[in-house]
Amino acid sequence: MQALQLLHLDKKLMRQLFFLMTFFASVSSFGQNTFKGQILSIVDGSPLTNFHFRVDKKKLDKTDSLGFFSITTEKNKVRLSTIFGIYGFDTTLKNSNGDNLKLYTIQNYDSTLADFDIRQNKFRLFCGVAFAPLAPMPSDKDFEKEYHTSYYIVGDFLPSSIEQMTAYNKVVAEYLDKKYGKEWRAKVRPDVLGVTNKNGR
Repeated sequence: MQALQLLHLDKKLMRQLFFLMTFFASVSSFGQNTFKGQILSIVDGSPLTNFHFRVDKKKLDKTDSLGFFSITTEKNKVRLSTIFGIYGFDTTLKNSNGDNLKLYTIQNYDSTLADFDIRQNKFRLFCGVAFAPLAPMPSDKDFEKEYHTSYYIVGDFLPSSIEQMTAYNKVVAEYLDKKYGKEWRAKVRPDVLGVTNKNGR
């Protein structure tokens, strides 16, 4: 009889514990919103793995091995943005966005991107990798207008490795050689990676 009473108490205690666990789980998840999506390459649509991005301009997060991300917050919206500006995104996700959101950007500023930019007719030349780079000159604007390109003055906050930016510039340089001959090289800035700057050779 005593054993039956203990068994009854054990079952009652288990039900109470289960109820409490369920209650606390629901309380902890109350007011939590999860935002999911995937970040892909603007060049070929491939997933960007371990890609770092900003959440609400304050903290960093990153994608998984398939380019997916999941962010849980008490807010009903969250702002995601890239660290660098070229082909970057800055968007606000809301509850109504769903889980199939896809964001497009780039991860490497290399020769593959250069080919893509040339096809889009929006290529650039990376230059000015220094704490105090050469300031833009009036001749820079003239060069950009004449050869339909633009300078990207890097400074000391590199969007990619010097090797990748150099590879990018060399593809652009080959394109300019084919289109304009060698004359553009005499007018280009003296700090363009892979063209006139020793760090890019």
